Amino acid sequence: MRPLNESARPGTRQLIRRALVLSVVFPVASWFFASWIGLVVGIVAVSSWWVLNRPVRAYWAAAAACVVATPIATWAQGLPQRSVAGADFVTRHWLANDLVLAALVLAGLAAVAELLGLDFERAGSSRSFRLAERIRERTRRRFQPDGPDDPEAAPGETGEYDGTDDEPGSQLDGLLPTT
Repeated sequence: MRPLNESARPGTRQLIRRALVLSVVFPVASWFFASWIGLVVGIVAVSSWWVLNRPVRAYWAAAAACVVATPIATWAQGLPQRSVAGADFVTRHWLANDLVLAALVLAGLAAVAELLGLDFERAGSSRSFRLAERIRERTRRRFQPDGPDDPEAAPGETGEYDGTDDEPGSQLDGLLPTT
């Protein structure tokens, strides 16, 4: 979330300091509140935040995915046989418990990063976006048959399938309807 008043935006050094403090304090705090699973998820989340340059909304989505997967994990590990779950329910359903802890840690990271003003577009995220766009464009061009109006088509190549198998062309020739 970006502040509306640009003059209220903290400087680069202050943002770096906040990010470093978050990177050190958050895994320790998540270990304190959520045991070893909190430490592991905290370290992985902070590391991926630095390395992958993902925006904070990705961590909100990951937390929601963990919450959605929790009932499935509970069902997979067995529903209680009685109308009231016993004391051993959590010990027998450790996967659901760990998924909830992971969701809380991920949501905590996203919330603290937003509160500290660390949810901003970093240089690496635009590079990864441009790379994904280039890959998408190359893939689209590779599987799109060359047409007569294609400026890169060689003379005599129309991209239309004439029924013979010995003519080189796209693998999609003959499968797609021609207009």
